[in-house]
Order: sequence, then C-alpha cells, then structure tokens
Amino acid sequence: MTIKDKLQILTAIIALILCCSCCTSRKYHYYPKYNFNYISGTVEIVGRTDTVGNNLAHIAGIVFDKDTKEEIPFVNVYLIGPKVTHKVATDIDGIFEINKIHSEKYILELNFIGYYRFRDTLTLDEGNAYKVIIEMEENPHAFLE
Repeated sequence: MTIKDKLQILTAIIALILCCSCCTSRKYHYYPKYNFNYISGTVEIVGRTDTVGNNLAHIAGIVFDKDTKEEIPFVNVYLIGPKVTHKVATDIDGIFEINKIHSEKYILELNFIGYYRFRDTLTLDEGNAYKVIIEMEENPHAFLE
C-alpha cells in the first residue's frame, strides 16, 4: 500500500468522523442542488423530468439511514445493466448522480459496511432525469460475522 493510498484512507476516515460528530438528527432536509425534499420510503422515484438536448437518462439520489434519517456518505452505488455497469459513491451529504444512461432495465445496488445490501430494479428511459430516495437498514450483526 502506497503513501497516497494511506492518505486517501486517512482522509476518508477523518471526513467520516467529522460528519458523524457534527450531524444533528434531521427529520427533514432540503437539497437545493437536486431539489430533494426528503420523504419516507425505501426507494421511490420522487421526480422525473424531460432533459433538453440530451437523449440519455440521468439519475440522482440521496441515501439515508432508515432509523436515524441521517444521510450516509461514501456508499457504493452500482447501476447494473445487461450491457454496462455504472459505479459511483455517495458524497459527504449522501448524494450520488449517474449521467449518460441508456434506456434499459437496471438493478440498483448499494453496499456500505454495517448495513444490509440494498437491491431494487429500475427501468430508466432515455431523455429523462430521475431523482430517487433510498433508505438503508443497519445490520446489527455485520461485525459479528
């Protein structure tokens, strides 16, 4: 493991500690960049708009803890299709986005240490932008296995 790799891991750990230490328990939050208003649900498409000048689909989402309603940063997000898999991670605010998606039926999969793996099926149409809200459930036995 190189020094650069160690610094990246240390930076991620510090960011996670800072996030956890300064967060308050929010039941409602507004994200102006994506026009998200948090609403309850496991996965729900809360918005769908036509995109202008782009024939491909776009998806943006936010990931919450099911119990605390806190955003979960650094979650691995996979959009698995028959021809291509898109992989991103949520940012410090629990938000992710994937651009340039062709019309297909996809499996949306999220993984994060200490939580149950999340999987759901989505059908995305080209020329549309989607907003999703996902709640992940904590796995109390994650570190005992």
